Amino acid sequence: MTTSLRRLLLTAILFPLGLGIAQSTRLIQTASSAEPVAPPFSLALSAVQDEVKVGNPVIVKVVTTNTTSRNILLWKEHAADQGGYVYRAEVRDNQGSAAHATEFGSLLEHPEGPSPGLAPDVLLHRSGGHFSVKPSEAWTFLIDVSRLYDLGRPGKYFIQLRRFDRGTKSWIKSNRTIVAVTP
Repeated sequence: MTTSLRRLLLTAILFPLGLGIAQSTRLIQTASSAEPVAPPFSLALSAVQDEVKVGNPVIVKVVTTNTTSRNILLWKEHAADQGGYVYRAEVRDNQGSAAHATEFGSLLEHPEGPSPGLAPDVLLHRSGGHFSVKPSEAWTFLIDVSRLYDLGRPGKYFIQLRRFDRGTKSWIKSNRTIVAVTP
């Protein structure tokens, strides 16, 4: 087969594929330029205690409320504390620096690979299920943020939670709350 014949066959094969890729790209761009969709739930965050002694758990309460007029399904892990599994936290100190994740918190943030100090075959296995939430119904969870982040130094910590919504493909964020860790 001659070089020019090979090029012609290759062009005949790849050209339609290129059009398909271009059309798919246009569909994605069109879909992403659509009006934003309202999230189906809201998150309200508060500290269980505004002041905590160093070494004691820093517990926050998150209330997840269905803001739609229909039932929605939300995921819940089979764990008493949903922190790190369902709700991700952002914790900053007085200077605005991010708090350091604990080994457990780091594992939950990056479940796709082993964490330093753990055996290479230790991976996070999740188990849970969906539950139905009626319109305007709220579910409350307590989260120990100190399991996820090292809050062992005195100071004020600014905490915000987020939860992923598969429908809007976005993170829904809570308000921020402040906890003072004292000596």
